[in-house]
Amino acid sequence: MTTAPLQTDLRTQAENALADLFVAMPLVTGSVLASTDGHVIAADLDEKRQKPTAAMVASAFALGGRLAELNGSDGADELTVRSAKGFVLILAVGTGAALVILAQSGVNLGLLNLKARQLVQTLSELLSVQEVPGV
Repeated sequence: MTTAPLQTDLRTQAENALADLFVAMPLVTGSVLASTDGHVIAADLDEKRQKPTAAMVASAFALGGRLAELNGSDGADELTVRSAKGFVLILAVGTGAALVILAQSGVNLGLLNLKARQLVQTLSELLSVQEVPGV
């Protein structure tokens, strides 16, 4: 069973990793690490948008997984939504979590994908060390 200090430590470490992405990529406007059932694990996004974003990510990732099945895959690894104002990237973090990254339209998408995959590796390692409710 996980104690509250370990959960707090995980949240702090994950939020530091999310903040590092923001520093490295100034056109990133926010990020949330969420369990696949829609609970916020860590976030670098204004508080009122965290829970709704986590819930949408869970739904979008579940739908993406179903769409991937059409191609013979057993689930989605990542989803990218492009709009006039920017991008939303959703990436699997292990089997129980997903990372969403919001970025403005001028972002270098190739570099963002590279940084996002590095961040996923870091977050996967953090989640594998500590048990997280809902993950």
